Formats: sequence, C-alpha cells, structure tokens
Amino acid sequence: IYKVFITNFSISIGHFFNLDEQSDLTSCQDSTIMHISTASQLCDYLQYKSYSLKSDLIINSINYHDIFQNFKKKYSYIIAAGGVVLNEKDEVLMIFKNNIWDLPKGKKDVLESDYNAAIREINEETNVRVSSCVDGPFSSYHMYSCLREKTQKNMILKETKWFLMYTNSQED
Repeated sequence: IYKVFITNFSISIGHFFNLDEQSDLTSCQDSTIMHISTASQLCDYLQYKSYSLKSDLIINSINYHDIFQNFKKKYSYIIAAGGVVLNEKDEVLMIFKNNIWDLPKGKKDVLESDYNAAIREINEETNVRVSSCVDGPFSSYHMYSCLREKTQKNMILKETKWFLMYTNSQED
C-alpha cells in the first residue's frame, strides 16, 4: 500500500480485498473509494479537484504498484531523508519550522546515500549528532505546490526516507 499526503488528507493506493469491487465510487467512513486502472485517471481526478481533497481517497486496484510507479512519473519527484531521533529518555527530536512542528529532514544531494542525507540534515537543522541507527529506511510521500495555482505541472511529489535513530545529546 502506498499513502500520499496532500494537506490534511491522504490518498491510499493498494489492493484492498475487503472493498466492494462492484461499485465505482463509494463512501466508507469519511473516505472516498475509487476503482481506477491507470495513473492518468488518478491525475485527472486530482486535477478536477484542484488537488484539494475533502476526504481521504482510497484507490483500489489489483495493479496498484504499476499505478503508483506511473503516478510518480507524472510529477516533479524529489527525494528527501530524515530521522525520527530519540534520546535516552525516548523523547523525540522535533523542529519548529514554517510555523509547524516537524521532524528534521531535507533534500538529498546528488549521489548521496539516504542514510548520509538523513544524518547530514539532522545535524544541519538541529546541531544534534546521531549515535546509532536502529531501523529504516521507510518512506512517506507528500504532494504540494510552491505556487498558488495547483496544476499537475506545478505539483511536487516528495518521498522522504525515514530512519529510526538515537542520540546521546540531551538538553541541560
């Protein structure tokens, strides 16, 4: 299953065996369920909605992997890396950026590994040194536009590779 976040809602792309295959569009617990067969159909739907979803969207298809891979090709695609960094008390390292709390992350440099990018970004954004990495990477996907007009050519699909890490740093 792939999950792409757009503002306050998400698009889940997968093959969900428990959904009714007979209906083309159904409502299920505040989500819209669609049975589509191509990435182009998904892009057309998002364009029609001006990339402003009013509920979570569930794309149910046996070909979900192909749909997602083709979906990625239709947008500017960037890869970032970051970490869920815990200290000895299992407190999570957070940053306050652009008026929201977030995890430290940033764009990968050319030829940089996911792991090295995560380490670099965590250090650049927080001045915290990671002492160990215990899991990862796992990915999250977000779509956004840096422009006011939300069209397919203006939308960016960002994949962030996350690592679970520890630091010995503590605030005194």
